[in-house]
Amino acid sequence: VSNLNADQMRMYLPYFDIECLQPRYSLLSREIEAHELPLCLEKRIGAIAYSPLFRGLLTGKYDRDHKFEDTRKDAPLFNGKAFHRILDAMDEVKKFADDLGLTVPQLAIRWVLTHPAMTSAIVGIKTEEHLATICPAADEELPIEVWYKVASILETAKKEAEAM
Repeated sequence: VSNLNADQMRMYLPYFDIECLQPRYSLLSREIEAHELPLCLEKRIGAIAYSPLFRGLLTGKYDRDHKFEDTRKDAPLFNGKAFHRILDAMDEVKKFADDLGLTVPQLAIRWVLTHPAMTSAIVGIKTEEHLATICPAADEELPIEVWYKVASILETAKKEAEAM
């Protein structure tokens, strides 16, 4: 199933098995941690995250002058001061990635896959080179202290950005 909340899953579970939930999940989209992921763990439901790089924002490839020409141009976190605040946070995240010998996208995907309820992540790959550079993200989990620190950096940045 895709994008069901915990209450909806509980409603359907008496009638059929749910093998897998496909939720949006990333460092900038963590709402499912409160109810859906605990239910997945409890009921042994796999979880496959989509948009683990938050529409490219967690790739580290954008600078402050970038202007989006697609649907992101209307999304608040991709514009103006909010966009700049997220990029400032990404500079901090890059330091953690560098210390671990990872790229920023590898760290962001490894962060998603480190959650015990996550079984996989769907990543938009455009080239074989992208695939080769992303695959090492699944090799091991992040140290838990890094998981929490990186999450805290981006959670704070997102709250500040949304208030702008």
